[in-house]
Amino acid sequence: MIVFSPFTRAGGEEEAPARTRLAGASRHEDGCVQGARRPPRAYAHGMVFKRCPNCGGPLQEFRALTDAEKTYVRTAKPGFPPEAYIRCARQGCRRYQRRLKWDDGGDFPE
Repeated sequence: MIVFSPFTRAGGEEEAPARTRLAGASRHEDGCVQGARRPPRAYAHGMVFKRCPNCGGPLQEFRALTDAEKTYVRTAKPGFPPEAYIRCARQGCRRYQRRLKWDDGGDFPE
């Protein structure tokens, strides 16, 4: 028995309403959406895309801090734990900033 809803196609296949789909995106057989307009966010691998005031331009890739960097951040920014900070992964950039607030950060010494 096929139950029809407002989102059911003629073949019984459900389709999401247009307002919930990403503009310009297509869906593959495995269900993943391709063509989304924002950069990938690989939180599971420790990489995040954020705005970097030092680099400018498009969003930059950020990574978790190393132990030596955590020690420096612990003394420079005592208000938050060092795990709350990430570092710009672009070559030559020394910027670190908080995950949720890009303007709370600084530069590592050379």
